Amino acid sequence: MDQRIWLRRVIALLALLAGVLLILAGLVMTVSAEQPAPPQPTNFALSHPPQPPRVATSAQTQTLAPAPADAPARDTTPVATSASGQAAARALKAPEMQPEIPRRIVIPAIDLDAPVQPVKLIVSRNGRTAEWGVPSGRTSGWHSASARLGEPGNLVLNGHHNIRGRVFARVRELQPLDQIIVIGERRKVTYEVTERKVLLERGQPLAARIENAQWIMPSEDTRLTLLTCWPPTDNSHRLIVFARPIAEEWLESGAAAR
Repeated sequence: MDQRIWLRRVIALLALLAGVLLILAGLVMTVSAEQPAPPQPTNFALSHPPQPPRVATSAQTQTLAPAPADAPARDTTPVATSASGQAAARALKAPEMQPEIPRRIVIPAIDLDAPVQPVKLIVSRNGRTAEWGVPSGRTSGWHSASARLGEPGNLVLNGHHNIRGRVFARVRELQPLDQIIVIGERRKVTYEVTERKVLLERGQPLAARIENAQWIMPSEDTRLTLLTCWPPTDNSHRLIVFARPIAEEWLESGAAAR
């Protein structure tokens, strides 16, 4: 008889414990449901954004902060080719033109008009790492291993955004379909922005940084890639803007200097 009473008490105690656990689980689920899910990072892209030149990347992306409230008003007027420019373009024969080094970049939407100069890949003293040089002053750098104007491939331009001239300070404001003009000795190529990415760089393993670097590698298609750091107070990420060519014309020699 004593054993039966003891067994009943054990069963009752286990049932009570199970009920308490169920109640606690319900409270945890309720609290979790009431907490809003954190916003997912987003980037903009047109219907057919560019793909990585070498390897498809799954690198983390971050949402861009809005443009500063005191930023100058954007000029969204399309860039048109003048009648004289069109006539000059028709008068010149494209097959006679050779690929050119970019000399100047113009982005009307963010009031940017700056010279471009070639930069080289700088290898560290121990030979284990390397990074592309970035010009000082209000000058953009052309990766000398990237494509030239007038040839297929990935033409890469870099620039500082918060120091030494801040040439790419407003690149973060670019939107889809904004125009970017790159000028050589006699070539003038107009590009249209298609996509923007922000990739985490600082503290990442070597494999992740190599994966990020695929976006500035040679490509089979023709594209323009702008590269700078992000955000302005940290530089922990890389901001990358992609654009596709939509127009090309031929200019008088030395036009890039004007």
